[in-house]
Amino acid sequence: MATEHTDNGKRTPVDGDISPNGASAIADDDVDEELLALSPPPPSWGEAILIGAILCFSVVILVFFWPEMHWFLRIMESPRDLGEAADIDVSTLSDDSFVSVDGVPLVNRTVTFRTGVKWFSADIYRKMAPLSGTPDLLAQWHTSDP
Repeated sequence: MATEHTDNGKRTPVDGDISPNGASAIADDDVDEELLALSPPPPSWGEAILIGAILCFSVVILVFFWPEMHWFLRIMESPRDLGEAADIDVSTLSDDSFVSVDGVPLVNRTVTFRTGVKWFSADIYRKMAPLSGTPDLLAQWHTSDP
């Protein structure tokens, strides 16, 4: 078998050389296409169980948080206009509806609370209050001042 000596002392086979076992010699930096054509080994039982557990946990999270995701996607819709607050029959409304309404909030019954992450949004305060003329209807709005 013919070999070349390089400056670093390693012996590298010359093109067309055959190794002692009969296979053609491949240099260290060549890509073996036959090896690349092989499929990867199957995952071990531990990896398969971990993948299955992650998949099941993801489905459970999706099921439990679907109402929240549905509410989040409602932001892309335009609100349903209900008109004047005093003219609304509260019994005909569905819970957590995205609506617009005209009315005066009862300031003495206003609740202010913080939402979101402080460094993520400058508008982190919300106020919620019943509307004058319809105390069973709560309105919520954003504000930057508490």
